[in-house]
Amino acid sequence: MSDFGDLLADVRGVRRVRHAWLTCSGTWAKPGTGYCSWVLGRANSDLVFEVPVIAPWAFGFVDSPDPRAPSYRQSVDEGKRWAIDWINSHPHQTFGLSGYSQGAQCAGELFLELLPGGALEHRFGDFIGGFSIGDPMRPAGVTGGGAPDPGGAGISPERVERPDPRWLYCANGPANGANGIDLYTTTPLNGAGRIIRTFYGMGVNIGLAPTAMPMVEAIAKGLVQLIVDLAGPLGGLGVMGALGVNAGLAGQLLNSPNITSLSPGAVQGTTVFDAIEAAVLALQFVASGVGPHITYDTTQAVPGLDHIAHAVRHVNAVSTAVTAKTAA
Repeated sequence: MSDFGDLLADVRGVRRVRHAWLTCSGTWAKPGTGYCSWVLGRANSDLVFEVPVIAPWAFGFVDSPDPRAPSYRQSVDEGKRWAIDWINSHPHQTFGLSGYSQGAQCAGELFLELLPGGALEHRFGDFIGGFSIGDPMRPAGVTGGGAPDPGGAGISPERVERPDPRWLYCANGPANGANGIDLYTTTPLNGAGRIIRTFYGMGVNIGLAPTAMPMVEAIAKGLVQLIVDLAGPLGGLGVMGALGVNAGLAGQLLNSPNITSLSPGAVQGTTVFDAIEAAVLALQFVASGVGPHITYDTTQAVPGLDHIAHAVRHVNAVSTAVTAKTAA
């Protein structure tokens, strides 16, 4: 993307060499918009330029004008193909990776392609670092840049298990003052988390809903149905009410026809208590309006810096640490 510095370089007859940063947008966001683009827009333009990854960033046909809208999984795959093609068509260009929410899944999978055996293994030497916000693939115990660990790990069954120290994971939870956990990036690592991840995995493949809120509502509905199946209709709602779960919201979700149902039979070997814990987390997230997932610009990563400013600092730091190279 050209700016005044590029024009000035052209006038002077010199070549401006900067790091490319690929940005992967969140669900239904246009390429080049959203949190990651905000970060690149505020980073040092003498060091970096943004390359928006082109993909539909869709989540299936629900509420979409196109009945053939691709699923989350298909959108991520399309973004990966586009990014791999761009990187391969720009040999020697140094680059970073970034993504928010659905886009973070894409960025994380691109990082895995840089590792031995991956489609981009030959370009690992040109990779300078990355950052992700609300990342479904966040590894356990990792944030970066001095930010506290909010606990848990990404909601995706596929995660980055060996994170690169040059990658910053922006994750919200009470540990950094957020109003609850961002379930997309801090799902617990226990039986409840396994249930949540199972439902999430089903959702991304069939395309349940277009935004974070309906997706989690669909997961919550599946969890309520699972509890009812395990304990019976009266017993399930009664147990939830006794343990402080919002039984009214649970009943409303259970009877809501506009949210796609998830088959509870897909989760085996779980207990009522695992399902109740999972339902509590999902219902709390729904009741918050998925606030922890969409307030990264107003919650602090570290004292005095919100997540966006923290990511800007990270991008500038890793981009300064490596001499930029441009495509041959």
